[in-house]
Amino acid sequence: MTPILMRAAPIALAISLLGPAPVFAQSGAKKPDAGMARQAEAIRNLQASQTQLKAENDKLLADKTAADNARAMLEKQLATDRDRIQAQSRRQVGEKESAIARLERELAQARKEAADTGARLKDAEGQRQAESMRTQQALARIKEQEALLAQGATDSRDLAGRLTACRGNNIALSGITSDLLTAIDRGGFGDALVRTDPFSGYKRVRVETLLQEYRDKVDDQRTSLGGR
Repeated sequence: MTPILMRAAPIALAISLLGPAPVFAQSGAKKPDAGMARQAEAIRNLQASQTQLKAENDKLLADKTAADNARAMLEKQLATDRDRIQAQSRRQVGEKESAIARLERELAQARKEAADTGARLKDAEGQRQAESMRTQQALARIKEQEALLAQGATDSRDLAGRLTACRGNNIALSGITSDLLTAIDRGGFGDALVRTDPFSGYKRVRVETLLQEYRDKVDDQRTSLGGR
């Protein structure tokens, strides 16, 4: 029970105990005494208070109904907002979880690619070092070949010099040999051999044949050496 209703209850009880207000006839009736007048005034005041309290009570009931309706609407709006916020939160959480999962996959892929790149770089470095070693070995072989070629050129020049000297010596020797054979032939060396040999005819032919063979060999050697 509201406070106004609690206050109105004793007033109603007092009115019921006092009974209805006395009605005085307009004529021929005895005027009430002062006590009755005060009682009637009190009753009127109580009735006025009761009417005012009832109006206030009705207003309070209307305000309470409006407040209840407003509270119900607010609770409904709060429930709607709560559901909306919860749905939005769940959606945002799902989106964030999806984004985190995507980022984790991308991070894993990036780590794998970095590892693969590191492995390829390591292999490339190994190949580069091996190629550098092969290049150094090739350069060393080239230097060796160049040294050998330089030595071969030197040897070739020395050999050409020795060959030129040898040709000169051979030409000179060929000339000396030719001169010697001519001197032998002119000096009668063959005749001397024939005179001392019992087989004179055969021996002479043999000596002349040998002399001609030596001349041919000397001429051939002179021609091969570039002499005349």
